[in-house]
Amino acid sequence: MKKKIIISLTTFRGQCVEAVHYYVSVEYYDSCNDFRNDKIRRPITQQEIDSNGDRFYLYEAGEPTECFNSWQEAIEAATGYITTNDLKGDVFVDGVPNRGTLTLEQALSPELDTRKKCSKCGKVFGAGEGLYNFPSGALCVQCYKSSKK
Repeated sequence: MKKKIIISLTTFRGQCVEAVHYYVSVEYYDSCNDFRNDKIRRPITQQEIDSNGDRFYLYEAGEPTECFNSWQEAIEAATGYITTNDLKGDVFVDGVPNRGTLTLEQALSPELDTRKKCSKCGKVFGAGEGLYNFPSGALCVQCYKSSKK
């Protein structure tokens, strides 16, 4: 049986609408059958420090940060970690925005659609459009109302 390797993405949205942080870890069982959950880091650039001083004021260029600028960048860094550490197994990605768990190939597909959609009718939500968000998925107002009848 092949090992499973999970690239786990998390997102944090701060008080400011533009403040979106992406974090990633690689979860797997190592050769001793111990569970590993390795947080992935990247070096921060001077350009990031200069352009976003409020966010990175305590950093110096080259210091590691767990924060990535996009979920795609985070997946690429996790994939590099898997390759560098010669991890073998089936790779899945959990946490791609508005998607469930995907294979690595699906998550890296340029055709991947991550727009928020109604889980019943598939309608794509527009910016600021009302919706009902449930653990099983989001519903548009029309589908929510029809489910209440």
